[in-house]
This record gives sequence, structure tokens and C-alpha cells, in this order.
Amino acid sequence: MLSVDETLDDENYDEFGLLHENAEELGLPWAGRPRVERRDIEVRPGQSLSMIVWGDSPPELVFLHGGGQNAHTWD
Repeated sequence: MLSVDETLDDENYDEFGLLHENAEELGLPWAGRPRVERRDIEVRPGQSLSMIVWGDSPPELVFLHGGGQNAHTWD
């Protein structure tokens, strides 16, 4: 846990660190963090698309979020 005086930077930030709390709120059992990672792909020079990929299998579904939301809307 970071103290109030510490700066939250890319090295200290774990965007998936609260997944266990999401599961708890929904009454889901927690068996540890699933395979999940953020990836970026370049869609054209200078522009990229960021995504969160769950699991190792090819995607079966793709969820898009609206304005004012982010990919963690779907956690």
C-alpha cells in the first residue's frame, strides 16, 4: 500500500489490483487473479488502440465502453 506521501507512478500502479474486491462485491469466489493484461495495438501510425485481454484463448466477445467510462466498466 502506498503512503499518502508517495507518488503513484506506472511502476507502482496495478490496474488489476482491486479485482478481488469486485468479485467480493458480487459474491463470487476468489481463487486468485485470472490471466489478464493490458495490450496496445497500433491501428495507424501514431494512433493505438488499448485493450484488456482476459485469458489465453482467442476472444469470443469484444466489449466497447462509451464516453466517460473505461475498460474496467466490464470487470
